Amino acid sequence: MILLEFEEGPTLESEAPIRLRIGEDEILGWDEETAFMRLPLIPTAFEGLVVLRQLRRHGRFEMQIGRFGANGTLLFALIGEDVVVHDPDSERTGRVPLAELEAAWEAFADRVAAAVRARAPDLIETLERLEVWRTETPPWWDDPRYYEGHWRERFEYYGWWPETID
Repeated sequence: MILLEFEEGPTLESEAPIRLRIGEDEILGWDEETAFMRLPLIPTAFEGLVVLRQLRRHGRFEMQIGRFGANGTLLFALIGEDVVVHDPDSERTGRVPLAELEAAWEAFADRVAAAVRARAPDLIETLERLEVWRTETPPWWDDPRYYEGHWRERFEYYGWWPETID
């Protein structure tokens, strides 16, 4: 089971508390009481879709969370048809079928887009700029310098190799 959601307060802002739970594991939070992490809402929704497409191509990928990785990073690795998601800061890891995570992230992006259109007209320009990432990959993400060697360096930095995870 995947739970990918955001808290809507009285106003919808560019950042919102976001939660990612895979099974019983709160990936973004330290525990049940801090399960949500305040992150840029629209970029998180649509960058996640790009990361999952890149993961299918490369087998591993990193998603910096927050503005320029200010809130850390999520590491993604394919093992068969499953994806392993790991937050090196909280040391939380979850494993789920990739197709299930893709569907959950797409539904999350749909909810974000609907909420922005309904409640945050000042964010629509940002939404429209990033919503194309549903189907398109930003050109810099296809630059081999972005991923060749980079993911290996980052995964080595964190000392995390998912082949060892049962």
